Amino acid sequence: MQVRAESLILGIALFFFLGLALYQGLRTTADLIRPYDVDLYRDIAQAQTIRDGNLLGDPFFRGETLWYNPLTPALVAGASWLTDLPVPLVYTRLGAYLNLLAPISFYILATYLFDPWIALASTIGFLFMVNGNEPSWAVATYSPWLFSINFVQAFFYLALVAYGKAMTTKKQYWYLLVGVSLGIIFLGHSASALLIAIIIGGNTFQTLISESKHKKGLYVTSELLGNVALILIPALALSFPFLYSIVGQYRLDIQNPAPFRWTYEDLYLSNLGPLFLKNISLVTAIAITGYVAAIYGRSKKREIRLLNFWLAGCVILLAYGYIVEFLEPRGIKLPYVLPPHHFFFYLKALEAMAFGYGLAFVARQGVGILRRVAERIKSEPFSRLANTNKGNRQVVLGLAVLALLFSYPSYAGKGDFTGARLQALEASQRVNEVEAAKWIQKHTKDSDVFAGHDHLIQFVVGVAGRKAMAANPLYANPYVDVAARRADRDVLFAALVSDKQDDLQCLVTKYNIKYVILWAEESLAMGEMAQTILDEAFSEGNIIIYKLRLPETNTMCSSAETS
Repeated sequence: MQVRAESLILGIALFFFLGLALYQGLRTTADLIRPYDVDLYRDIAQAQTIRDGNLLGDPFFRGETLWYNPLTPALVAGASWLTDLPVPLVYTRLGAYLNLLAPISFYILATYLFDPWIALASTIGFLFMVNGNEPSWAVATYSPWLFSINFVQAFFYLALVAYGKAMTTKKQYWYLLVGVSLGIIFLGHSASALLIAIIIGGNTFQTLISESKHKKGLYVTSELLGNVALILIPALALSFPFLYSIVGQYRLDIQNPAPFRWTYEDLYLSNLGPLFLKNISLVTAIAITGYVAAIYGRSKKREIRLLNFWLAGCVILLAYGYIVEFLEPRGIKLPYVLPPHHFFFYLKALEAMAFGYGLAFVARQGVGILRRVAERIKSEPFSRLANTNKGNRQVVLGLAVLALLFSYPSYAGKGDFTGARLQALEASQRVNEVEAAKWIQKHTKDSDVFAGHDHLIQFVVGVAGRKAMAANPLYANPYVDVAARRADRDVLFAALVSDKQDDLQCLVTKYNIKYVILWAEESLAMGEMAQTILDEAFSEGNIIIYKLRLPETNTMCSSAETS
């Protein structure tokens, strides 16, 4: 009966905390039709491309293949198809529900590593305490916004559970499940896949060294090789479509490094001091205490060892980002990996995990003090409470709830729920962009190419799932020469102003451009030629879309590669 009662209390408490987070998420996004962050508009373009049937197509460039992990956009495309709701609306509202998988999976991992009560405290830290006012794409927590890393972290935690089970039980089906999880994670987010690969690789290497200690030389068992194969084969099979694009098609040849070079400003080398100070708090102290106590605890040594590789992976990859930033201005260019904020993200998840254990450790010490007090004052009920696990658990839950009460007001006012909502509301109310995207979807083909400047491409053309001559390099294919495309776009717009028809003709042919999208003030600067070759097809507010009407000609750019 006592076990059932405790399980019921745990279930109710977890349900309550998840409901509290969901409430904030729904308050933020339930009435919006567009998200706030530019990253999500790149993902919308990918989802719309998939929904239109081009499963491996680049979100912006005709004739190119996908470069960004397709799992989340594919799920949104599927949800949009099933519900017949617009992709931008689904991307805006689905995150509040789908991202609940993250804290649930986090709780499962913490329960596996520790116990359900510690897991509950860790989950409270994960949801409400360790994230501060950082954006949800920079720190691991629940988010109403469907960033790929926020969604995919759920599979990261479940993969660690499966890998822990594989290590302890030696059952092959657990290794197979790890491989399936790794494939899904790679389809969802590269940084998450890289970190889980480091954890698995580090632990495998340590196992190899351990098994070789009593041998003269390196000793690799068939069992170890078989387990590695059970992980790699399904992982590679599941992620094949994505690997085929970035490795088979592009050979990982980076032409546009902007997506890899971007760094969250809080993680600049010059901001390392302020970042450290901003992330030092009582919560951090409890988490450090918990981490040390867990590492030196007596039980589950093999499973807890995963935390060491988790920490090492985050620290190494963050340090590499700082080394790249330090050396690049000095003329030394190292290979790009991934933006470092992704690994700060998982470092904060580890902090939340350790916070729960630290709170339990503090509770145990507190109960020990109570026990000694009870002995001195000879209070039998007090002593009985202090000498039971129930007393420990009640203190853990009490401390966690007190911490939540203290942190909740600032949590409810964090930027993800306030500032981000205001930005999304403003985007949702830009009627001209919404209507222009609708018109494009209704009146053009999904292979039609538009010429336009970055904002209109990102927020109108991409949202409609159509293709562009050029795009913002931060959100464009890193394996395509985006700088050359942007230079050609500038030549094209200069030709429209200065009536250089040959320049215009060769670029229209090169990129197979069908439409030009402009701000109304841009159209005023067009030359006389533009008036004869641009037919106004749509106008709403300050956005005008023209259909190009050029005479048949053999004029070609010298370096033309027609799409």
